[in-house]
Amino acid sequence: MKKTRNVTVAVSERSYYEARVHAARHSMSLSALVGFILEHLPLLSPAVKGLRAKDPKFGSDPARLP
Repeated sequence: MKKTRNVTVAVSERSYYEARVHAARHSMSLSALVGFILEHLPLLSPAVKGLRAKDPKFGSDPARLP
């Protein structure tokens, strides 16, 4: 059995809702979705860099995120 750790994250109501909807559409829990994202961070880094290249302020203000 894989050892797991708990993580507490604070997000906006909008982000929480959209994450729940996304998880439900993919038949997974929100915990599983967040775990998947965290486990795949190295693969996601180039995408984030690409977004920052287009918009240098990307990620600096959570209210601006899509």
